[in-house]
Amino acid sequence: MINPQDLWLRPGETEAQYNQRVAPLKVSIDQAAQDTSNKSIIKGAASAGIGVGDLSSLLPSDDPQKIKDELAKQYGYDSFDAFTADVFQKPSKTTEQLYQDAYNATGLPDVLNKLTTSKNNLNTATGNINENPWLDEASRVGRVKRLQELA
Repeated sequence: MINPQDLWLRPGETEAQYNQRVAPLKVSIDQAAQDTSNKSIIKGAASAGIGVGDLSSLLPSDDPQKIKDELAKQYGYDSFDAFTADVFQKPSKTTEQLYQDAYNATGLPDVLNKLTTSKNNLNTATGNINENPWLDEASRVGRVKRLQELA
């Protein structure tokens, strides 16, 4: 891309020096203006994040469908319609299914079951100790502490 300041007359530069320095820049500007394949427009729009629907408004009105088909062929599709059908098709799995599959693949349900079983066993044992009317407070606290340490 040409910086507009490159086309300014520099201090102390003669007109002949300016014309000599700017001549190659003007040639590249003219070539860019004569680009009829619209590749520079399409690439510039894609890098700017312009959507497919807005792209047709930037292109010359010769045949937007033909241009879209050419663009799709560059990425391995037969036509633009095949590209949009492939890109915008409904996913095979929902986000919830993907999450459940990943969750089950890691083995986390088994770990959760073991933790739940251990917690229930601890609560049952703690309840048995606390329900014993013959234990004084010190014995009850000591036995519950031992259970907690074992758990």
